[in-house]
Amino acid sequence: MSTPFDEAGVEWCMKQELDIIKVASCSAMDWPLLEKIAAAGKPIIVSTGGKSVSDIDKIYNFFLHRKCKFAFMHCIAEYPANDSHLQLEFIERMKRRYRGIPIGYSGHEDPDNKMIPMLAHAKGAVLFERHVGVSTEDIKLNAYSMDPGQAEEWVKAILDAREICQVKT
Repeated sequence: MSTPFDEAGVEWCMKQELDIIKVASCSAMDWPLLEKIAAAGKPIIVSTGGKSVSDIDKIYNFFLHRKCKFAFMHCIAEYPANDSHLQLEFIERMKRRYRGIPIGYSGHEDPDNKMIPMLAHAKGAVLFERHVGVSTEDIKLNAYSMDPGQAEEWVKAILDAREICQVKT
């Protein structure tokens, strides 16, 4: 999976034979880019940070009418995101409004907070995304990116939430 920011980036994704194309929130209303992505015939994941319901409706209809396989990621376009701004209830709203479309969560909150992905799962998120990096002597991670150890703990929290929320018959 990769996130192209222009049409040439979509061509690069195709040359790499990537399985999925990701649309960044900042590009989610870039119609020429979305046309190129739709024409690629790959599954698509669209981040919705900063988009109104009306904007998301337009994106939904755009990909639906082109018979694309796509998913939405709920996120807040705030880096790092304050917990009180995350609006996780919107995941449930998206699930009701865009039936049949997978809804996920893209987190930008404190990388040590394991409660947020658990709540996102409980609200119905089925896909999860985080910024992950490795610090070096010259490069330090920003406040919303995780190191691999934090990412492992974040994934474990989601798996724990899945177990806690599961209905056992």
